[in-house]
Amino acid sequence: MKRMFVLTLLGLACVATLPLSAPASAATEFTVTAHVRAFGTCDANAALEFSVGPVDPFTYVGVAVNYPGGEFEAATSQANVQGYFVGAFQFSLGSPLIGGTTTITAFLDSDLNGEPDPGSPIATTTVTYCPPPLAAEECKKGGFENFPNLAFKNQGDCVSFVETAGANPPAG
Repeated sequence: MKRMFVLTLLGLACVATLPLSAPASAATEFTVTAHVRAFGTCDANAALEFSVGPVDPFTYVGVAVNYPGGEFEAATSQANVQGYFVGAFQFSLGSPLIGGTTTITAFLDSDLNGEPDPGSPIATTTVTYCPPPLAAEECKKGGFENFPNLAFKNQGDCVSFVETAGANPPAG
């Protein structure tokens, strides 16, 4: 099933940093920060928000997002006048962020080819959202319904998944 994405520019606050080295003509360091915007636990409409910078204003920045069950590489875009590229991924077919760790990687991409420039710093951060159940107790009393991405058929399906450490996939 193909997933559709919408890229939106947003103003974001930094939540994590990772200093990096870079060629003399580029930023000497930049960071990528990210968090999930959601309305409740395991929100099927959750979005990933991120910020990359500081870089020189109007520098082309590429962002690759690897999420549970797939990968999407954002089109390279320019940083704003303050030297940050900010944006969000809103997933149109339910959030594939649910159920594990998403990795966001940023790099300089002056030739707009979707690949890091030679010598570009590469910054990576991760976000974990709505991890799968790790204890049978999480499946009981309707708890199996708290994992919409896994689509457990019932409580027993969820417990079986936990007891086999995921080797027995959901039947739903």
